[in-house]
Amino acid sequence: MASVVDLQLDGLVIHQDGSYTRGTIPTSPANPDFVDGVASKDLTIEEESNLWVRVFCPQQKHESGKLPILLFIHGGGFIQSSADDIGYHHLCEDFAKSVGALVVSVNYRIAPEHRLPVAYEDGFTALKWLQAVAKKEVTAPWLSDCADFTKVFVVGDSAAGNIVYHVMKRASAKSGSDLKPLVLAGQILIQPFFGGVERTPPELVEFKPGQLTTELCDVFWKYTLPDGANRDHPYCNPMVELPHALNDADMPRTLVVIGTADLLHERQLDFAKKVKEIGIPVQQVVFENAGHAFYMAEEQERVKLVEVLTEFVSQEI
Repeated sequence: MASVVDLQLDGLVIHQDGSYTRGTIPTSPANPDFVDGVASKDLTIEEESNLWVRVFCPQQKHESGKLPILLFIHGGGFIQSSADDIGYHHLCEDFAKSVGALVVSVNYRIAPEHRLPVAYEDGFTALKWLQAVAKKEVTAPWLSDCADFTKVFVVGDSAAGNIVYHVMKRASAKSGSDLKPLVLAGQILIQPFFGGVERTPPELVEFKPGQLTTELCDVFWKYTLPDGANRDHPYCNPMVELPHALNDADMPRTLVVIGTADLLHERQLDFAKKVKEIGIPVQQVVFENAGHAFYMAEEQERVKLVEVLTEFVSQEI
């Protein structure tokens, strides 16, 4: 008897018995030559885990000759997408050109093959790799010559907004790893994917087909959280560990992007409020009537998002 399908999304099929198959998703190769103002290259940063990044370099350099770094982590519910996903490839190109930054997009390991905290560990490994480049222990195209390692911003959307929080919690710990000469100038959480056992009012509303739904979120968490954990695990619900989880952290400026038509927006508002109460500088930008991942579907809204990021980063340049 065939196992019941629990999730079918963009070529990924997960059955209730835990078996799964992956289809192919549209991808884009790196462009080592400048095309439309930006070039990109793929670099392996850890052989053992096959962890790699795609580095994007804008053709128009900053007048100082040095560019800030956006360490970008892609969304996808922790279980899909990649650094060469065609949608994220183009988004990173836009960030590089418009922000005027080197973008380092991390191809972290995903679930259900690799449950959390593997994605957090890969994000932190990428930061440590940047530190090695800054210390000239490793050479990397464009980064070795053009990067301003005192202006590193960690950026992620949806599930990756969650990853950014957990990576930065570790990276900013006063008693934690020393990342010098890197300076973490800011973190940017775009519609971060958080959850919890108790439903918020928007999570009780029935959303239209094609939008992120509560049921879909539950399936993501089912195959992402450690075995036996529920949605009040800190990986899913940071409110259960705040504020004490950041007592030892020296968090940089924080930008939280929220869409009012995203069923997760109340969790994101609560998160931003709690982090601000701790004393961390928080800028909250709300897009009215914007659903989850609105910037991937609406070109005009995507431009607005890029403008928000550009302004936030430029405050440090």
